[in-house]
Amino acid sequence: MKLSGARSDGRGANVVPQRRVDTNRFNGGVFGLGVAVLLVLWRCGGEIVFDADFADLTQMNTDFLDLTVNSLRSSAAFCEICIKKILTWDRPSPRPRVGARLKRPHPAAAPMLHTANDKKHPVQNNTQGEMIMSKHTFRGIAAACAVAALSATAPSANAQNLNLLCNATIDWCELMKNKFEAETGIKTSMTRRSSGEAYAQIRAESANPKVDVWWAGTGDPHLQAASEGLTEVYQSPQLAKLQPWARKVATASGNRTVGIYLGALGYAYNDKLLASKKLPAPKCWSDLADPKYKDEVQMPDPNSSGTAYTMLATLVQLMGEDKAFDYMKRLHKNVNQYTKSGVAPSQAVGRGETLVGISFMHDLMIGKVGGFPVTIVTPCEGTGYEIGSMSIIKGARNMTEAKRFYEFALRPDIQSLSPSAKAYQIPSHTEAKVPAESIKPADVKLIDYDQAKYGSTEVRRALLKRWGDEVSSAPK
Repeated sequence: MKLSGARSDGRGANVVPQRRVDTNRFNGGVFGLGVAVLLVLWRCGGEIVFDADFADLTQMNTDFLDLTVNSLRSSAAFCEICIKKILTWDRPSPRPRVGARLKRPHPAAAPMLHTANDKKHPVQNNTQGEMIMSKHTFRGIAAACAVAALSATAPSANAQNLNLLCNATIDWCELMKNKFEAETGIKTSMTRRSSGEAYAQIRAESANPKVDVWWAGTGDPHLQAASEGLTEVYQSPQLAKLQPWARKVATASGNRTVGIYLGALGYAYNDKLLASKKLPAPKCWSDLADPKYKDEVQMPDPNSSGTAYTMLATLVQLMGEDKAFDYMKRLHKNVNQYTKSGVAPSQAVGRGETLVGISFMHDLMIGKVGGFPVTIVTPCEGTGYEIGSMSIIKGARNMTEAKRFYEFALRPDIQSLSPSAKAYQIPSHTEAKVPAESIKPADVKLIDYDQAKYGSTEVRRALLKRWGDEVSSAPK
């Protein structure tokens, strides 16, 4: 009997990346199948005769049980033997009856089985060549099979694994995962989420973390997680070679997070739609609240998207909190959709599904580089920015592997790979190559964004609550 390969399930809420077959889980599935077949056989064959005591499984020398507990853990041959034996037994009567035996076609077919006179052996033959198995024996076998199956699915003590939570685009997430696996041999499970969703997951799982490293996404939720003690203190040997803004995040968090890239906030409009609607080209934040753009603006939801929270915090710092919320109420009337992720509006504006899309400029640049008819706007009043960050989760199950990924992700050669994944952020390592498509800080009026204040738990929760109470619930 040949055992065929199996297809493994991907993990990830939004996108399912390609994964290799997990041989441990596959073998565990084979063992589980063997246990299930034995149970079905027991049920169909009736009660098993109480004619012998259970003996140590490792001492059984029949061909049916000629595998020790240790060999069960590593070999699928056990299932093959079980199935071969089952196929050689006569089919039982339709209705189970007390004392039913599992018959073999001929006594000679079981040369290794002991006779009924051997009372110490749990599997015996009677005078008619029938194989008799005690109920205790069968339960022992089933229990041993179950233990073997469970141990086969459990990771080896020497196995190297990493659970990665990624907030970048799926292309960049997969690039990092595949490159790290290829270089280190560490099996990496990657899940892609938006920043707000990632923070919610980390917080919900704090008592029993499922994630080892949280990579990318806006710095605000990383700082919030750090302030709540959800992330691990770790200072990289490469810290001194990072940009000042990346080190600033590390200092503000007590070295519980670090900056890995910088990206400025902005918006883009679709040139063809603008011409067909005969509307003026917007140049400032204030223009987007003009009634002439009613139902023409798409932006993410700050409750799930770090991009949108950065916008909210930016406007508060530019205008003051009350004026910023007055502006958001007027803008609300022009918004056609609040998307779950910050990348979505940049994609929608390129496809012509909305006139204006608010997003980070490096995401908007993907459409422009791809040939879509979009114009990127740096708002005239000034704009905020994100410091994409990375954190090791407190209580991570794979701490050694998490630190290896941390150092891997900070290396200049790895950060220089981002353009190949259409990621045009400014890298944090001073020796990394800056993509030609990246924004030029001198060309953008960046505000002095207070990462520490607007990344704090209290301020973030207060702003999101007010946005929910006054903006998203307001009528249009």
